[in-house]
Amino acid sequence: PSQLLALNMVATTNKPPFNQNQDTHSECKNQATKLVEMWEEREKLTSFVSTKLSTIAPNMCALVGPEISARLLAQVGSVKQLVAVPANNLQVIGKDKSRPLSFGYIADCDLVRVVPDDQLSEYKKNAVRLIAAKLAMAVRADFLHSHTDGSFGCSLRQEIREKLEKLTEPLPYKIDK
Repeated sequence: PSQLLALNMVATTNKPPFNQNQDTHSECKNQATKLVEMWEEREKLTSFVSTKLSTIAPNMCALVGPEISARLLAQVGSVKQLVAVPANNLQVIGKDKSRPLSFGYIADCDLVRVVPDDQLSEYKKNAVRLIAAKLAMAVRADFLHSHTDGSFGCSLRQEIREKLEKLTEPLPYKIDK
């Protein structure tokens, strides 16, 4: 959003930047306006999907967020089909096949992004595995229409946070006698 604002500000100044002719300046201004409109439409669409998805899969949304939930459901098809996917396969849905050490959509979750990138992403691998296992449980709860308020997903999210904090804590210093 800040880049859009900067581009729009440059395009709307009185004199064209970098000694461009008037046609180039007006084209830049038009493109900046279109970019801002597209961003606003994206925000509206994201809001719409979030509200609809929170009624369909509230626990899944509470655990990984509506955007990742929407991507997973779009890839697989439905909550019913997602229930049949084992946790170890959930972690690779959306994986970039051209990169060998990439993860799926779950890696975009904010819970994974806070994990340090040390030790060849070993922490990230563990975080993605943990989230995938809990996500499988949340999807099953959504499919069975239990905990329709998303409380189960929230409790799973809190449990993951605690485990990830414990995982990233430094090992205690051992004193030899």
